[in-house]
Amino acid sequence: MEQFFGILQRGLGQLDATGEYEEGTLRELKESYQKFDAAMQQNMLRVIEQSLAKFPITLQIYIWSSLLAVLRDEKIIPYMGELTADDSLNLWQKVELMNQLQRTIFASEMIKDEEAEYKRNSDAYTALMDEIRQQNKKEFSYLPWEKRNKKIVLITKQFIGRQHAPTEITLQMNRYLKELGYEVVLYVAYMPNRNTAPLWYKQCLWNNFMNTAGAFQGEIEGEELKGYNLLFTEEHYPEQLYDAAEMIWQEAPEWVLEIGDKTILADLCRQFTTVLTRRCVKTIPVTNAPIIVLALDYTMAEERRYQSWLKPYQQFVKVKHSIVGNTVVVEKEKKENYGIPEDKFVILLVGNRLVQEVTEDFLKTIYTMLEENPKAVLAVIGNCEALEKRIAEAYRERFYFLGYTEELQKTMTIGDLFLNPPRQGGGTGALYAILQEIPVVTLDNCDVQVNVGKVFTCDSIELMVNLVHQYCEDKGFMEKKKEACRRKAEEILAVDEKENYRRLCEFVETYTIRQEKQVQHPDGR
Repeated sequence: MEQFFGILQRGLGQLDATGEYEEGTLRELKESYQKFDAAMQQNMLRVIEQSLAKFPITLQIYIWSSLLAVLRDEKIIPYMGELTADDSLNLWQKVELMNQLQRTIFASEMIKDEEAEYKRNSDAYTALMDEIRQQNKKEFSYLPWEKRNKKIVLITKQFIGRQHAPTEITLQMNRYLKELGYEVVLYVAYMPNRNTAPLWYKQCLWNNFMNTAGAFQGEIEGEELKGYNLLFTEEHYPEQLYDAAEMIWQEAPEWVLEIGDKTILADLCRQFTTVLTRRCVKTIPVTNAPIIVLALDYTMAEERRYQSWLKPYQQFVKVKHSIVGNTVVVEKEKKENYGIPEDKFVILLVGNRLVQEVTEDFLKTIYTMLEENPKAVLAVIGNCEALEKRIAEAYRERFYFLGYTEELQKTMTIGDLFLNPPRQGGGTGALYAILQEIPVVTLDNCDVQVNVGKVFTCDSIELMVNLVHQYCEDKGFMEKKKEACRRKAEEILAVDEKENYRRLCEFVETYTIRQEKQVQHPDGR
């Protein structure tokens, strides 16, 4: 234990001087921590908690967030819980910290006890919403169904581009609902943090299609859109939230659909209209909305398990939505166009969070794959310059960093295999791979597995090495998996999203009218 704290002290000195841990210190800190069993690790974390107690809250949070990023241990999260809810922090800071924590968890695949983390997350979110309502007691009168307009409001935190899954889903929903005769208005609940004091280690800077507040209307990303970009600021955050809620109340929509979760704004709308939440990944959303939209395939066991986590008034409604449902298969690109010899076996690594998702341990796994398969190379697609710098010198010539592309599906056609690192995201890229008959290698219990099916999963990272070797060497095995791709592609392209959303509209109307006839609160409580 003494050795661990010596390394930690050295690392905190580096953090104070440069804002970063040195690479050697990162490695030593993690290796030293992992030598201990769970009980001893918990004792070590308690010692850290006692040692940090004398520091300002914001500094404590920053240090804990750095340890979470380095050690990737879910046991650290509870130590941050009380700190991020401290009364010395304003509401904007609390929401920002909640978002940063969720982003770190999402990109790291550290959660082992999914139910416990969901409960912690849900309790923290509910407490935050209670605080927001206590600070601003503004009331909105309930809108009975017959007084609502044939209008649907979509709410999302960011609107970026088609390679961003929530943005692509928003664009598609906008199209389907308009085709069903609805007026659709998009509210982007954007919280820019570029010019605020950093509260989090390697803080994620949120991006958006607009950096000014105001209305927008016209063609955006090839779709006709209208709505409002809400530029929430730290100084006026609570007032701006309620001003935005009042704007939606004046719209008098039939219902509000939150894309993602914890937008805060959607929760305030429960007071006057029906609210639904639809998350863009496999795990169910943290929300107080009465209706949770399930757009992916779940087993009966998974549904029962997730149902047990819900509040008594909440329920699921299935709305199958394939994000690549209207996509067509594109012609295969030549590898040489990207500087890769045609005889190489190209393993695709795709994503814009690969810097966090591809750990040192997973990099070592990739190196083993390359050692065992002389013709294999890695084509890395996405913004990940920091990952490029981490590649060991001995393997640099076998990595091709292609950067970000607006033509992801087209670029991916150079691949022979899609490798999914341990993570929650990556589902869109995996679906493009399936449509292009590029088999997928993934672990179970993640978005990619849900999207492509069990046939492409393996039980451990170690087994990934054997599986990749089989793809490289066994042509019969490869052809069998390509046939599985074709079958899955037929299933994906057969989904009728517009009809599924028509049924959702009917469900919401029936649900709302039934709730209004009952004594309980119309929002489902």
